[in-house]
Amino acid sequence: GVFEGIYLITEKVGLNDYRTEIPEGETDGDKNGDGITTEIIVEADIRADEYQEPGRFRTDNNVSYVPKDPDPEDLAASELQEIKKELNTMEAAVMSGTNYEEYIDVDSWVDTYIVNELAKNPDFGFGHQNCYASTYLYFREGGKIYAGPVWDFDIAYGRNDYSQMES
Repeated sequence: GVFEGIYLITEKVGLNDYRTEIPEGETDGDKNGDGITTEIIVEADIRADEYQEPGRFRTDNNVSYVPKDPDPEDLAASELQEIKKELNTMEAAVMSGTNYEEYIDVDSWVDTYIVNELAKNPDFGFGHQNCYASTYLYFREGGKIYAGPVWDFDIAYGRNDYSQMES
């Protein structure tokens, strides 16, 4: 036979009881008064502008995010504004090192960091390097922001020389 490569079939990142379930928290709820309590997965992706990803936005720290589930076209403008506001608040707390545990689920962030660090995953990150993609966060409006699910290890484990990908 002729080697045709390796194929992997998998589900996409998404929200539901069998994929990523957002734990309920004490502070969850409709924070902006639009009558909607948004649950969302966002992807940090530096290429969002280049690929013209629908719903893409940048935070005050210039991190590029894309809503992934629900789809951006299914979100009200008030929901997108609240998502950006909550990510900005979280980033400010993390960058200052003060009260960040009020805004993030520290355990999920530590776990996500360890997995990506052990895998030497160059895609992992939040905008303070030249390449980041497939870094996911999920949260319910007003609740803590969770890191994960971990995803996209095609150039991890030392396979990050793009010139090798062609052969």
